[in-house]
Amino acid sequence: GTCFLQIMAQSKPHVTKRQHSSKESMATALKNIEVGMGIREASRLYKIPYLSLRRRVNHDVSINCRLGPPTVLTDEEEEQLASYCNKMADMGFGLLRDDVMLTAFKIAESSGRKQPFTKGATGPAWFGGFRSHHAYLTLRLAQSLPH
Repeated sequence: GTCFLQIMAQSKPHVTKRQHSSKESMATALKNIEVGMGIREASRLYKIPYLSLRRRVNHDVSINCRLGPPTVLTDEEEEQLASYCNKMADMGFGLLRDDVMLTAFKIAESSGRKQPFTKGATGPAWFGGFRSHHAYLTLRLAQSLPH
């Protein structure tokens, strides 16, 4: 049979005015503050919002915190899933999108953490985020392997 993928575009792209600081510049700024640089000076020098730095210096948020709701899978779990996808593809068994979403659901369920998925699999929005975090994974049409 014929197999094809349909990629749905969002009706209106999400626009935000939030600044995104790199982990490296945040780490460097925090190290300099530790050895005596002022928060405001580090904020200007590394182009990081003052309040973002102050929250981390005061331990109001973790140093590696992210915007938005907490992630369903930890970074390690996502890396393991991405590695699993790669290994399967290397062996000639590329996973379908639904397979990846079902596997992610099982990982989240077995962790015992609260998770938002109710229909036995993650949703397309989660999958989109997963693909953006792991851009080296691609969706392709199935092709037979040479013998």
